[in-house]
Amino acid sequence: MKFIYNNNEAEYPDGTTVRDLLNEKNIRKAAVWVNDEKLLKAQYDDFEIKPGDRVRLLRIQAGG
Repeated sequence: MKFIYNNNEAEYPDGTTVRDLLNEKNIRKAAVWVNDEKLLKAQYDDFEIKPGDRVRLLRIQAGG
């Protein structure tokens, strides 16, 4: 399945969830938008990315 990830084309297996994508990218904390809708963190485990979706991830990092 192909979709757009941070303005780049990506290909992952059907049924890939937002959590799967975060794990693959080794991202522990992120804000996620799919097709310009911000997802709640509680949705990450169950939200399946569909072909053609536009996914935007913003990695959250703490600094000091």
